Amino acid sequence: MPEGANPASFFHHGGVRKVTGMKSPHLLSRQAIDEFKGIYREGFSQNLSDDEAQKMALSLLYLFRILLKPDRSAMAEEMSVPTRPH
Repeated sequence: MPEGANPASFFHHGGVRKVTGMKSPHLLSRQAIDEFKGIYREGFSQNLSDDEAQKMALSLLYLFRILLKPDRSAMAEEMSVPTRPH
């Protein structure tokens, strides 16, 4: 994780102020958006709007979720135990 990033802030927590004008039902906290914008600015020397940061950060989170999702078929194969005849 990039220096200064707080992984917990990348998820919407109840009671955290939402970004106004967003149409997505899955919103990041104000803190997560600000942190993402800072990380992006440091890496690419470009400023993002709140909407751009929201979309990019959510896309990145969804990508990590896909990449970290276990391959269930491989897990099932590894866990299968040969049965003995009775």
